[in-house]
Amino acid sequence: MKRSIFHSGGSTIRDLFRFNLNSDSKISLIFRLFPNEEGYWILEGFVQSEKDESLLIPLNKSVGPLTAAKLVKAAKFSRFLSEFKGSRILSMTEAYEFLSSDALLLQNNGFLVRIPDGVGSKKSPSLVLKNKLVLGRNGLDLFSFDYKCSIGDLELTDAEFQIIANAKIPLVKIRGRWINFDAAKADQLQKIMNQSNNTLRGAIRMNLDAAITEVCTEISSRNKHYASLFELAQEQGFRNIKAPKGFNGVLRNYQLRGISWLEFIRKAELGGLLADDMGLGKTIQIIAHITNLLNEQNAPCLIICPTSVISNWLCEFARFSPNTIVKVHHGTLRTEDSFKHEANKASVILTSYGLAWRDEKEISRITWALVVLDEAQNIKNPFTKQSRTVRKLNAKHKIALTGTPIENRLSDLWSIIEFINPGLLGSWDNFKENFAKPIELQGNEMKKTELRKALAPMILRRLKTDKKILPELPDKIESIELCNLTAEQATLYQAVVNASLERINEKEGESKKMEIFATIIKLKQICNHPSNLLKDSSELKERSGKVERLRELLATIVSGGESVLVFSQFTEMACILYENLKKELNADIYYFNGSLSRKKRDELIDNFQKQGRPKVLILSLKAGGTGLNLTNANNVIHFDRWWNPAVENQATDRTHRIGQQKKVFVYKLVTKGTIEEKIHELLLKKKELAASIITDEESLASLPFDKLKEFLRFDSDSD
Repeated sequence: MKRSIFHSGGSTIRDLFRFNLNSDSKISLIFRLFPNEEGYWILEGFVQSEKDESLLIPLNKSVGPLTAAKLVKAAKFSRFLSEFKGSRILSMTEAYEFLSSDALLLQNNGFLVRIPDGVGSKKSPSLVLKNKLVLGRNGLDLFSFDYKCSIGDLELTDAEFQIIANAKIPLVKIRGRWINFDAAKADQLQKIMNQSNNTLRGAIRMNLDAAITEVCTEISSRNKHYASLFELAQEQGFRNIKAPKGFNGVLRNYQLRGISWLEFIRKAELGGLLADDMGLGKTIQIIAHITNLLNEQNAPCLIICPTSVISNWLCEFARFSPNTIVKVHHGTLRTEDSFKHEANKASVILTSYGLAWRDEKEISRITWALVVLDEAQNIKNPFTKQSRTVRKLNAKHKIALTGTPIENRLSDLWSIIEFINPGLLGSWDNFKENFAKPIELQGNEMKKTELRKALAPMILRRLKTDKKILPELPDKIESIELCNLTAEQATLYQAVVNASLERINEKEGESKKMEIFATIIKLKQICNHPSNLLKDSSELKERSGKVERLRELLATIVSGGESVLVFSQFTEMACILYENLKKELNADIYYFNGSLSRKKRDELIDNFQKQGRPKVLILSLKAGGTGLNLTNANNVIHFDRWWNPAVENQATDRTHRIGQQKKVFVYKLVTKGTIEEKIHELLLKKKELAASIITDEESLASLPFDKLKEFLRFDSDSD
């Protein structure tokens, strides 16, 4: 074990031994920097024997040729060692220069450097959010924050931070400890703290500002530390409430926690994103929340949802809050006068996304007590007219609902947060520069962590896979069904690839991107069935390996007396399947698509949900992938793959949800050797390319031509 040369802190020399120096002696030079009482720093040098480290003498007492040669070498790495006589007095500025650059250079080149504890490495200041819980008039614990700076394990007082912030040299002594700090970060932190706001929203904004400048945050309350503001809120910021008066139903524990959280963010004047997994009862939690709200005030609430789930909302209100007056603003007979009448008489208005922007004039005239967006992923594109219109609605409180994870694209996140808490994330351009690009393109984990930490209080997400949440929900068993292309499909597939690659190679920019998108769609259609692309026949026959596998699966499911959902993203393909399978299968066959009226949709769902004969429901993914309760089925077949797993999971959760009594079996059909299999393999391997493809197909457009060619071609020898 090596023996220490200096006492703790490197302030005194323990022993000095003179030893004989000659050209063969193995020696090392040691440099020690320490402050004196007058505020100056002393740089001293010593010669040490490498054979016996306890043997060392001051440099000014060693004039051997080997010592001189080593000192000449050391002077190359520090100007303070030029003509060095064994010791030297340095100013604070000079000492900082030596510590910040020379010391490391000397160490990297074989010299030993001893410096006081705490000044060896530059430390970045952190923002400390110290919560002081105060009791509000309504008995709710409210947030009030003090903001402090910490460096390492040292939390600074306001006076100490001012010393740091005003220091000309980023080297100061606080409570007897020397601190070498990042001056640029300290300056940024001072600017952030000068704009402090002691509300929860202000704390979130502070957390975001700190993340932008890459200053870490620490969260504490009453000497306890928390991983995020939400963890603090969960423990201290809101209390569990009971199901409100007028709510006719039994809420599970996690749902009671959900309505407690909804009440908390309302009182904290924050909008909220309820992102519970599909099937965990977001609708019921919102109905309970609205019932509680209406017990306090008689102001209208607005719910915007896909047309396909308006009837579901009506039924759920009638079941769980029968005294709440709910009106639907929908249909061709609606007028401005009828809307005014509905808004004056009803407690809740239901309308669709399409009408929210078509009837913007009428809807925007009202200051709503609450606006709820169901399936909020409908506004994930922040630049559509629909998204812009919805974000401009006047409301005292806003809630977004979605079971789709919001981690794929930060533009989706920005659009939803901009709806529930306008201005909190700043403009899209600033958010893109400060967060989207650093996180998505540069992999900045610090900003990703701090962004999640800041936004956590306004996002509540629970998963069905968590047995603590829903222990009685049956398992979901997924399998990949590999299908072969028929000879006709393979020939057509390769022909499209060859022709498309030639056109792609000739184009640039946006036209090249559009050509790639068109090619992808064509190849996916061929994988389904030649007629999906060629439109040459309405008969399935035996032209598709995927259709043959679908027939086999359906025959097995139906013969077992079970029901099944079949999803396709192509309405033409879904229609062909419906027209043919209803002639082939001994089961009730239904087809759900976007062209059905609300009345027809309701009748179809009611019939499908009735017990009895096996049933097959074919759905276009866009129309039927969200908002429906189809628990009569316990089988799901994804006929063609959607490259965003969250969208597929949403569709699967039409049946894997509360009320399902059986295990759910999910079959995903993938054609071997095609682009479908290659995308599937990338998803499984979690490659970097897959991380961008699961959002959409746009990233394929940026692939080099040789890689794109490899991606599109058909591998006929694929195992």
